[in-house]
Amino acid sequence: MYRLEYFANFARNKEACAIITNQEFGITNPFSLEDSKHTKTLQKRIGEIFGREYVQFFGCTKEDFIALFLKLGATKSALSVGFSQAAYQSFSFFENLQKLIMPTPQSLYTHNAQYYFIPYIDEDILRINPILEYAKALDSMGREYVLFVEISALLQVGAWESITSLSHPNIAFVVNAERIGLMPRSGCIIHSIPHLTQHIDSLLPNGFLESLLYVCKQLQNDTHLWQYCTQNYNALLLQNLQNLLGDRIGVFTPLQECFGNCLALRISGIKARVLAQSLLLEDVAIINGMDCLLGNFKPSFVLRELGYEDAHCRELISISFMNLSPSDLTLIAQKIAKVCEITQALEI
Repeated sequence: MYRLEYFANFARNKEACAIITNQEFGITNPFSLEDSKHTKTLQKRIGEIFGREYVQFFGCTKEDFIALFLKLGATKSALSVGFSQAAYQSFSFFENLQKLIMPTPQSLYTHNAQYYFIPYIDEDILRINPILEYAKALDSMGREYVLFVEISALLQVGAWESITSLSHPNIAFVVNAERIGLMPRSGCIIHSIPHLTQHIDSLLPNGFLESLLYVCKQLQNDTHLWQYCTQNYNALLLQNLQNLLGDRIGVFTPLQECFGNCLALRISGIKARVLAQSLLLEDVAIINGMDCLLGNFKPSFVLRELGYEDAHCRELISISFMNLSPSDLTLIAQKIAKVCEITQALEI
């Protein structure tokens, strides 16, 4: 199977998950001095990897984000629509949660918020956000703030230099652990902001920190990941598709604003769900976005927020991949073109 949903459907790390499932009890005992000492040791080791002081469990579910916004104050929070599918659902719960749509450093001046939630890479459209420019703009306002940055995609591609560059003390990292191979409904917020610790108080599952450390070390040592991303194979795939399908092929995000293993592909006149179902017969797995992957059969919520009509939202193929060779990508382009031509001929 050729998988083109690397970011959204990351392979499960069986060894790391076994660390959790092999625990005798589900929750770390907060009254045990031995457990507390062990937890602090693990938090320190993980914190050192990210250059931060605190590592706190955070499930990254809709319920977790709603609880966090309740504690921080929705009126004081501004959420980018591309942060995550789970976080985005908070807008249906809070009328006063501020919405960031394709934020720019300049646009942040219009939001009177204290807590900003912006991903390093936008969901679905895979656009890289200029995080340090946002921090610089917020610094210039002269008020206290916390910038929560979703960095799971950086871990998935081994972009450790990018993580290290985000050393600003007001930046807190959000990691969805499922996106790096751990169990669903698990993750953490990693930061060096003392007052933030009182707002994040989820129970710590036994074995979670050990499994997180295991995965982080594994990803940190896999230098091939980032080397692969620097090859810009997305340009090769795009060129192959353009050669086969001509001006029907476009992109929602320019290649220079994506990692080299990503492509926010636009195929004019297709319905992504039909294409995804048909391509499974060709051993190719694609998605229209996170809602598509989760079986909601809805067009990309990010594109809808950007003002695209539903028909155009359905033309998105949110592509990310790893370890596919140039010949693999050529073959995949041929399979996609073949299915597009068949579905067009059948008017599906």
